[in-house]
This record gives sequence, C-alpha cells and structure tokens, in this order.
Amino acid sequence: MGASHGTKDVIVHQPCFVDQTAFIGARSIVWYFASVGYGCRIAEEVVIGSGAYIGRESTIGVGTRIQHGCFLPNKTRVGAGCFIGPNVTMTDDKYPRAGNKDYLAEPPIIEDGASIGAGAVILPGVRIGASAMVGAGAVVTRDVPPGVTYVGMPAREHGNDLKVAMKEERYRQGRG
Repeated sequence: MGASHGTKDVIVHQPCFVDQTAFIGARSIVWYFASVGYGCRIAEEVVIGSGAYIGRESTIGVGTRIQHGCFLPNKTRVGAGCFIGPNVTMTDDKYPRAGNKDYLAEPPIIEDGASIGAGAVILPGVRIGASAMVGAGAVVTRDVPPGVTYVGMPAREHGNDLKVAMKEERYRQGRG
C-alpha cells in the first residue's frame, strides 16, 4: 500500500492497490480490490467501493461515495458530497483507438452534490453540475446543468430538482 494518510483512522481493506503517491483523507475507506492511482487526492470521509478504479491524478471531494465497480479515468474531478452508483463508467477518449497518436484525454467533471445512478455511462468532457442527478443506466453525452435530472439513452432532461425543492420550501413557509 504505502500511501500517505490523513490519520490512522483511514481503512484500506486488503487486497487492493493504493499507489504510494496517493493521499487518502481522514476517516476514508477503500474497499477490497479497489485501485487508487498515482497522485490521487482523496478527501476526508470518502468511501471507495470494492473493485472501483480511480485513475491517476484524480481528485475526490469530502464525503463522496463511490460504489462497487466504478471506473473513473485519469484526472477525473469529483466534488464534495457526490454519490456515484455501482458500475458507473466514466470515459475520457472521444475517439478510442488502440495506439491513437492524437489521443486527447477529456475526463469528466462531477460538481459538488451530484448523484449518478447505477450503471450510467458518462462520456468524455461531460460536466455534471452541482446537485444534478443522473438516472440509472443513462448514457450522458452532454453537460448536465446544476440541479437538473437527466435520464435515458441518450440522457435528456427529466426535471429540475432545485426548482421543485425551492417550491416545496416556499410552500412549507406559507408563501407557496
């Protein structure tokens, strides 16, 4: 293992691979068979599920949950308080070919509080906005605005959770 840890209360279940240059924050857990690559920065209270792959130089924000079998390519940025469901696949290559000399990595960006359902696929360069939600099995081909829910294949807008939440709050306060 050999990685730098925020405190002794980091739990890394063996067998798994955590590169010696990775940093794992306090009270975080890395489950069996997960891989955390070179130079990763994992914040406090993060859970990385079994069999997950976190690519080189990725950053994961405070309190994020990454479930079993997820794939995050190199340099992926995941904000604080995110939920990444089981078997979510994120990609970074728009034109995947073996030996592609013109390969340009475009990892996704997942903003604070976003949730991605089980088995969703996030294509290269896509940004999932703050507090957005992606439904299980969705194939996300374009940016998801903050607070909006996308579902389907290809994923399309299904609703605006922030607008609904604001309306419910106004109703509770007697202003609705």
